[in-house]
Amino acid sequence: MTRRFIILSCLGALLIAGCASPSHPSTAKAISPSKAKIAKPRALDTVVLPDHLDKETEQRIENLAHFGAGVALDLEDKPDQALDEYLKSTTKDVSYEPLVLEAARRLIRNNKFDEALALLIRGAKQPGASGELYSWLGLAYSAAGQTNEAFQATLTAIKKMPRNLLAYQSLSQMDLQLGKTNDAIKVVDQAAKQTSVDAEFLVGVAELYSRYMHLGMLKNSEGKPRIMEALDRAAKLKSNNPTTLYKIADGYLLLEELKKAEPIYLQLAEEYPELPNVRQKLVNLYIRIGNKEKAAEQLKVIRLQNPTDPQTYLFLGSIAFEQKQYKEAAEYYETALQLNPNIEQLYYDLAGLRISMKKPDQALEILEKARAHFKLNFTLEFYEGVANSLLQKYSEAIRHYTSAELLAKTAEPSRLTHLFYYQVGSAYERNGNLSEAETYFRKSLELSPKYAEAMNYMGYMWAEKGMRLEEAHALIAKAVELEPENAAYLDSLGWVLFKQERYDDALKYMKLAVKHTEEADPTLYDHLGDIYAAQKNLNEARNAWKKSLEVSPSDEVKKKLDAASKH
Repeated sequence: MTRRFIILSCLGALLIAGCASPSHPSTAKAISPSKAKIAKPRALDTVVLPDHLDKETEQRIENLAHFGAGVALDLEDKPDQALDEYLKSTTKDVSYEPLVLEAARRLIRNNKFDEALALLIRGAKQPGASGELYSWLGLAYSAAGQTNEAFQATLTAIKKMPRNLLAYQSLSQMDLQLGKTNDAIKVVDQAAKQTSVDAEFLVGVAELYSRYMHLGMLKNSEGKPRIMEALDRAAKLKSNNPTTLYKIADGYLLLEELKKAEPIYLQLAEEYPELPNVRQKLVNLYIRIGNKEKAAEQLKVIRLQNPTDPQTYLFLGSIAFEQKQYKEAAEYYETALQLNPNIEQLYYDLAGLRISMKKPDQALEILEKARAHFKLNFTLEFYEGVANSLLQKYSEAIRHYTSAELLAKTAEPSRLTHLFYYQVGSAYERNGNLSEAETYFRKSLELSPKYAEAMNYMGYMWAEKGMRLEEAHALIAKAVELEPENAAYLDSLGWVLFKQERYDDALKYMKLAVKHTEEADPTLYDHLGDIYAAQKNLNEARNAWKKSLEVSPSDEVKKKLDAASKH
């Protein structure tokens, strides 16, 4: 069936229906494409026309024919020729307002404001010209720079049709352009007071308030209650227009009214699954309220709908990682990487995950792939350092940390945090270079003077070597003051006191360390045994060393236990 045949069929239907005005867009009900029933077009020869038509009917038929030709040309992507036909539909007769409005809209869209204005003026002279026509007349006057006439036409539009949102939008905009901010807001307030309006109207009011709040014309404390009232009224009307529902939910989301937005998004996802980004909005909402499980549920549905989108797997991986579901997170990241090997951040996320899983070899494999594809950068070198530290390859780790530091100094100095310097200091200490370790621990403390981890590590480093014990004691004591129930810090304090031969004080803190340890630690029991031995309490010393060996075998601890057992 040709396009022109369809147009002629529709024109015939219009004639039979008495050329009724089409529904206003704001009141038209949206129908899901899956539920819509398309009526078959009627052939023109099935339309029974009277033998003798009066001049008015003949003119109406001619106008509709030009309009139909314009629609057909539009479908054939011939906009200029289509516009000519639309104009011809109103050349001799402007009594049929829908044709006048359609032609005027298209003229305005093509920046032919003078022609649109002339046409709308003719239309406004017709008896019973509607508020909608006066709204467009106001727009045309405004575009032509005739401000007074624009105001008068728009006021007439509101008087004729007080529930015409376009008129309020136009009047408010004109006040705004003239710098009459308060008047612009009053116009929106007037619109908000209208009763018996539909949800689309109220959403438009909310959007105007939101815009003026964004422009700083309304304070948050003034704008948010107005927006909320409009959105709440719109929501109560239970519109079946998905676009309107979408806007209501988005409005609630922007106002952080997440509980009000959630059921609307869920309704849209259920009833209009073809709408884009609804489930993505639900994911965002659930992440913001901290419900990672529901966010993951929506992502899994998105994955089923679009199984080749790497971003979905990336988000699923991030959620699984935060929930410490490392195996699932790794699977999601690996799938995302297979779908798109050009997402650089994925390599680092997956490498970081492997490091968290204590699988540094696998992390290094991933990082080497990234090194082959992307430019050298801080993250790549830093993760290489961490992975090598876990493998106890401290010289290699230091080499990568040094490279990371140089890269950051050049391009990303904010990367050089107290945590970074702490990692470097740890690698130097494990590599036996206490002087460099001290340098980096002090850099860490310069950036974060209350970073207890660095205080404890540096103090314990010295205590273990029996050097600078007073300074070591001061550092560790400060760490314990900051975190008084941290078992590692309590152990360090007990150990430095042991090195200072303050055995009673050392025992006190070592017992506290054991008390605050969730899982038995062989080092703590080893230290506890040494303190008891220094106090000549060999029975307790033997018990402590036995507990240490039960947790983890150690030749050194066994030698001490064997020696004590001989006495």
